[in-house]
Amino acid sequence: MPDSTFPRTNIGSLSVSRLIIGTNNICGGSHRTKARDMHIKEHIRIVEDIAGMFEVYLKNGVDTIIGCLTRDELVWRACRLAEERTGKKIHHVELAIFDTDDTEEARKSAEAVIKKCADMGVEVCLPLHMVVERLVSKQARKIPRIEDYLYMIRENGMIPGLSAHMPEIITYADENSYDVETYVQIYNAIGFMMQVEIECVHQLIWRAKKPVLTIKPMAAGHLNPLVGINDDRLGPRFPDMSEPYDQKLIDMALEVARKENFVAHKGVYVSVLGPCLETRAEYRFLRGIGADVVGMSTVPEVIVAVHCGMKVLGLSIVTDMCLPDALKPAIVEEIIATAHAAEPKLTKIVCGVLERIK
Repeated sequence: MPDSTFPRTNIGSLSVSRLIIGTNNICGGSHRTKARDMHIKEHIRIVEDIAGMFEVYLKNGVDTIIGCLTRDELVWRACRLAEERTGKKIHHVELAIFDTDDTEEARKSAEAVIKKCADMGVEVCLPLHMVVERLVSKQARKIPRIEDYLYMIRENGMIPGLSAHMPEIITYADENSYDVETYVQIYNAIGFMMQVEIECVHQLIWRAKKPVLTIKPMAAGHLNPLVGINDDRLGPRFPDMSEPYDQKLIDMALEVARKENFVAHKGVYVSVLGPCLETRAEYRFLRGIGADVVGMSTVPEVIVAVHCGMKVLGLSIVTDMCLPDALKPAIVEEIIATAHAAEPKLTKIVCGVLERIK
């Protein structure tokens, strides 16, 4: 039985957790930088570690995962391992990628992809947004031939849905009564959509005839993840940010660095809109308002953690110097090499702090 403490909803006849495990950052599609994607693929994609993360979700009642999972054997193995260790099942929502050309060869290819999903145990199958968008006819307010693929999904024993970055997809599917049990929709993501679009999508979600799985991406660190309806069970509407980073944990980290005989600095981290590096003028401005380092992540995650009442320690590796009057083009390989060189020190801090917390 799933953990009853976490809210659930139904997709067709399937009960799923209302928080779903995303896999972009696990599969190497960070939506940040090529350097970040390379780092994930080279250093984070370890079956045991990923399974351990899934176990934490499962133990807290989050038992549903979404992504292009049938194309990633490593993540699939991690799911199986987490299930074996916990005795709990992970429900799979697949974002299927296949050829939608109107040819016999393309149709057979699509059938093979959908059958593979079913054979691998996928329960909910949604053609990925870029697959669906190729078929959309705004003039006709229809998605021609999408019913063929939804029929294939249903015939293979899976629950059909549609992935929609384009909000009109939900509207057209509902208007034409396509055989769809759920949707996936980008929502509340500055950088993907402007504010006026967010309001329109908000209304569309509430009017949709079937459940909508909403993605609130923190891509490139440019989103306050608390925008939108607050869940009072998780934290207050306006969390206090007077001390987002726990001072005791900071002191522990600095103590570890001193003991290990290397220098760790304490400073102000500023998160900015990405994915791009800053101009000379922007570096001068950020320094002027008190920034010591700048990046495209961390802050959204910290906001969520504080909202949940967690104690936070922020650690960053400075990979390049942002000197406005001596600015040089960024070289991704050098940035990655610098991060790799600092990794042993970062590991010592993390392990040292964990030892002191015990």
